[in-house]
Amino acid sequence: MGPAEPRALGVNLLKVVAARLAGCVRETDTVSRLGGDEFVIALGHLRDAQGAEVVARKVLAALESPCLVGAHTLQAGVSIGVSIYPVGYAVWTSLHGTELKSPIRIWSRPRLRA
Repeated sequence: MGPAEPRALGVNLLKVVAARLAGCVRETDTVSRLGGDEFVIALGHLRDAQGAEVVARKVLAALESPCLVGAHTLQAGVSIGVSIYPVGYAVWTSLHGTELKSPIRIWSRPRLRA
């Protein structure tokens, strides 16, 4: 690989991940990249917290299979945190799946494997 190839590989991986995330939500929801490898999904008009859990499960399933980027097969991982407004509670999981004050169940996998 030349010096520019790892950056291009990373950019293309982010595009694949973004497309998969967009496929997990409704047209009225928002998927946005904060920077680096961090994305935010904003869900509007949820009936209850289980709606967020459904989307979290879809995200995990969408990122379970490897991403084909050029001639490379990469495995993207995920760490999911959920905050629900105005209910006033949050769900957070660490990289290793440790749940803290979790009213709904969310899972986590290692972030990146090549």
